[in-house]
Amino acid sequence: MKSLAIFFTLSLVLVLIISTVTGEGEISLEAAETPREVTWDTPCIDLGQTCVKGESDCQCCRDNAVCSCSWLFRSHCTCQVFDARASYDTCLIKVNCPNRHKWDRGSKTCPKPCESKHCRGK
Repeated sequence: MKSLAIFFTLSLVLVLIISTVTGEGEISLEAAETPREVTWDTPCIDLGQTCVKGESDCQCCRDNAVCSCSWLFRSHCTCQVFDARASYDTCLIKVNCPNRHKWDRGSKTCPKPCESKHCRGK
């Protein structure tokens, strides 16, 4: 019974400590979550490198790369490439990225995926 009382007392103290934290952390967290505007000089991120979810996919260095997060750990996001169809759609979206010159791709064309049997060697 005494250990139960100690447990509840410690729990109450912990709750009080957490509740007295000022709102400054929340404000700075909101500011950190505000997406950056992608400009001509925004650096790009290589495949497999950490990216910021919620920002433009222009942050990833390839026409067909997107910022994707792990379904288990939403904070672990990396630039990735998916299947051919998704890559084509992503490329169409990223054609007008202002920092496109950063990933050495001057052309504003997207190669269409070949989905017929003769293209895949079958």
